[in-house]
Amino acid sequence: MNKAAIYSHINLLRLRINEILVNYPFKELICNEIINASIIAIGEVDNSGFDDKETAKKMVRMQIENFFKPKNISLVVDKYWNERLIYGFTRVNPTKDNLIRFRSVVDITKPSVLEIKYTMLNAVQNADLSRVQRDIDLNRQSNKIPKWIIASVIVGLVAIFMVLFLFATNSRYIKTGDCVVFDKWKSEYIEY
Repeated sequence: MNKAAIYSHINLLRLRINEILVNYPFKELICNEIINASIIAIGEVDNSGFDDKETAKKMVRMQIENFFKPKNISLVVDKYWNERLIYGFTRVNPTKDNLIRFRSVVDITKPSVLEIKYTMLNAVQNADLSRVQRDIDLNRQSNKIPKWIIASVIVGLVAIFMVLFLFATNSRYIKTGDCVVFDKWKSEYIEY
């Protein structure tokens, strides 16, 4: 199980959910709550019997189902309409009108809300995530630096340090007599 790939798949599923909720009220809040809960849940999973794509899809589907439960709606209301607390980057105007509008937007007894919920579930289930896997593989290949470039940089740095060392030591000592040398760095005469 590659969690980085699963996070990438979840991010692609975020785009699919945003496409569905284009003109839907509180679309950012709904999408962020679903995706954040999915990411947190994936962080707690040790291993999965499914491949990375299926794990991401199942996790996002599970969080969509959980989001529309009345217990979770009350937690979201407490989180965003509590005047003492501010969470994350999702900003909601905590007025009573917005609260009433939000509750009507996520009221599962309305057919339009059920339609949105099942549309999101079907979009997640039928999403083509092979594109993400290709992008991940291409990024891994493009991020590798050839060994000959690394070796040439190391050899170049060693050569530069050797030249700097030789230049520094070359002008350090001045021969003043047959057996006397002046050390410029320490400002003293050395006899040998």
